[in-house]
Amino acid sequence: MTAAPLFSGGFFGALGWALFHFLWQGALVAAALAALRLVLARRTPALRYAVSCAALALMLALPVATAWSLARRGAPHAVPAGLAPPGSGAATALARPVEIAPRSAEALFPTSVENRLEAFRPWALLAWFVGVLVFSLRFLGGFRSANRMTRRGTRPADEEWQERLAILAARLSITRPVRLLESALVRVPTAIGALRPAILIPASVFTGLPTRGIEALLAHELAHVRRHDYLVNLLQTLVETLLFYHPAVWWVSSRVRIEREECCDDLAIAATGDARSYARALVRMEELRGASPRLAVAAAGGNLWNRVVRLLRERPVSPDRTSTWLAGVLALALLGTLGAAARVGGGAADAESPRATVRAAADVPDAPDAIVLAEASEADAPDDSDSDSDSDSDSDSDAVDEADSDEDADEDPEENSESPARTSSERSPTAQVRRAFRIHGVTPEFVNAFASLGYDRADPETILSLRIHGVLPSDVAEMNRLFGRRPLDEHVSFRIHGVTPEFVQRVTALGLGKVGPDEALAFAIHGVDSQFVEAFRAAGYERLSADDVVAARIHGVRPNDLDEWKKLGYPRPSLEELVGARIHGVTPEFAAEVRSAGLANVSLEDLVGLRIHGVTGDFLREMKSLDIAVSDEDATAFRIHGVTSDLVRAVQALGYTNPDTDDLVALRIHGVSVERIRDANARAGRRLPLEEVIEERIYGKDDEDED
Repeated sequence: MTAAPLFSGGFFGALGWALFHFLWQGALVAAALAALRLVLARRTPALRYAVSCAALALMLALPVATAWSLARRGAPHAVPAGLAPPGSGAATALARPVEIAPRSAEALFPTSVENRLEAFRPWALLAWFVGVLVFSLRFLGGFRSANRMTRRGTRPADEEWQERLAILAARLSITRPVRLLESALVRVPTAIGALRPAILIPASVFTGLPTRGIEALLAHELAHVRRHDYLVNLLQTLVETLLFYHPAVWWVSSRVRIEREECCDDLAIAATGDARSYARALVRMEELRGASPRLAVAAAGGNLWNRVVRLLRERPVSPDRTSTWLAGVLALALLGTLGAAARVGGGAADAESPRATVRAAADVPDAPDAIVLAEASEADAPDDSDSDSDSDSDSDSDAVDEADSDEDADEDPEENSESPARTSSERSPTAQVRRAFRIHGVTPEFVNAFASLGYDRADPETILSLRIHGVLPSDVAEMNRLFGRRPLDEHVSFRIHGVTPEFVQRVTALGLGKVGPDEALAFAIHGVDSQFVEAFRAAGYERLSADDVVAARIHGVRPNDLDEWKKLGYPRPSLEELVGARIHGVTPEFAAEVRSAGLANVSLEDLVGLRIHGVTGDFLREMKSLDIAVSDEDATAFRIHGVTSDLVRAVQALGYTNPDTDDLVALRIHGVSVERIRDANARAGRRLPLEEVIEERIYGKDDEDED
C-alpha cells in the first residue's frame, strides 16, 4: 500500500496543508518573538517568559486553526494519477480538470506548484507521523525515567534540611507539601512532579557547598514548584513532539527554558537575599553537572555564564512606559495578522502626590501593589486630604504627627469604614506611605540625602526601614566605601546584626581573605570571633576560608574534634570534611564501628556515604557472617538496591555458595527473583551462572522459552 490512498481523505488533506502552512506561520511567530525580545531586553525575565510561552502556545494553535478552517471549506483533494490504483475512480476522475489544493493557497503558489505539493503531501504526512511516533517514544521514556528517579536510589533528607525547606517554601508562599529526597541518581538538584512534587538533591551537595548556597539551590527548585514549571515543561514537550520539523519551534522552546531559569533565579534570590552565594553555588553545580531526564527541571539549566553575570551585576533601571507600549504595539502588529495578539502593557498613569512622585507597580516584578519612590522635594507639603485635621504642616513635630494619627484612629468607626465619604485615594498605597512617613519622621531632607548617594529610586518601605532602624546616610556612605555600593535593604541588615566599620576591621584582621558583605553578615549572625578562628589555627588549620569557618560554626564543629579523628588514623581531615561528617552524623564512634566490622581504611568522605545510605556495623557483620566480603562501595550499593541478608541466604540455598557482589546487585536492579533463578536452572537442567540468568532476564530469553 502506498502513502497516497492511506492519506487521501479530507481530514488528512486539511492536516497536511495545515502542517505545510505552519512553515511560514511558525517563522513569522519566531520573528515576532525575536523583535519583542529586543524591545523587552531590559525588562524582567517574567515578562519575557510570558511572551515566549504565548508564542509557543500560538505555534500550537495555528495548525489546529488552519486545519479546522480548511476542513470547513471542504475543498476536494484529488490523488495524482501516478499514485492512484489502476481502475480506481480516482484515476478515471483525473481525465477531467479537478481542484487539487485548497483555494486558500491560490494566492501563494501557481496551480502547477500546488499540484506538485499535493502529490508530495501524502509522503510528507507519512514522514510526519513517523517523526511524531519517534518523539512520542522519547517523551514517554523521559517521563518514565523522571518518575522512577523519585522511587529508586532515594531517601528522605535529614530533618534539619526538611525544616529549612519548609521555611523557604513559606517564604515563596507554597502551601502544598514538597518532598526533599537525597538521590544517588542525580548530579544536581532537580524538581520532579506536578501533583506530588519532589526535590531530588545529591548527597555530595550537602558536603560540597556552604549552607547558604544549598538554601539558594533549594529555593530555586521551590520556585519551579511554585510556578508549576514541571507541568509547563510537559506541555512544552508536547509542542516539540507535534511540531518537531520546524526549527523555529525548537528556538522558541529554548527561549522559554532560558527565561524560566532566570525567573527562578530571581525568586531564589528574593527568598534568600544572597545573590553571591547563589552564583557560587551555580558554578559549583556546573562542575557536578550531568545528564538529567528531559522532563525534570534542574538548578543547572540554562546558560551558566549568562545567569551568573546577570546575578552579580547591578540590576538595570526598567525602561519607561514608552518602551512598554512599543512592545504592545509591536506584538499586536506582528501577531495580530496570525489571528492572535500578545498584550504587553505598561502600568496605569502616574499618580502624583505632593510628597513623592510614584509610578505604577507594573514596572515592579511580582509586586502588583508596590510603588517606587521617584523623587522627593524639600518644598513639598503633606496633602491635607489625607488627614482629618486641617492643621498638619511640614513644621509639625513627630509627636504632633503621631497625635494626628491617633486622632484618625479614634474617630467614629462609621467614618473610618469604607463609606462613600472616605475616598479611594485615602485607602490607596500612596496615602498609606505618606501617613507612615509622617509617623516615623521621614522628611524630604532624609530622602534627598540617600538620593545624593545614588539611591534616587528607593522603595518607600526600604526608606521607612532605614528610618526605623536608625540607619543614617553617613552610615550608608561609610559601608559603601568598604564594600562598594550595596542595596539599601542590605544596609538595614548591617544595622540589625551589628555590622559596623569597626566590626569589618576586626573580622578582616582574622586573616580569612577578603571579607565581603556576605561574609561580614555571616560572621555577625553566627558569632564567629577571633577566639574561634585561632582555636582552629592552633589545631593545624592554617588556610581557612570564611565559608569554612562559618560552616563549622553553624554545624557545631569544634577544634578538638581533630584529636578524636587522629586517634582513628585520620591525620588531619579538611574542615570541609569535618563539616560534612557533622551534618550527616558521622562520629568517631561510627567510624570505629565500621572498622571493627571489617571495613578498614575508609575515607571520611566514604564514611559519610555509608551513613547516608544506612550502612551500619550490624549490616556489615551480618554480610561477613554469610562469607560475603563487601567493600564500602558494595555496602552502599547493597543498601541502595535492597540487597538483604535474606536474599543472600536464599541465593546460597540454590547452590551459589559464594555469589559475586556485583551479581547480587544486578539481581535486584533487573528484578530477578529467587524463583526465577530456580526456574531457569530447572529449564536448563543445570545450575546456570548468575550472570547468564540476569542476561536472560534482560534480553527476555526466559520469557520466549515460556511462550
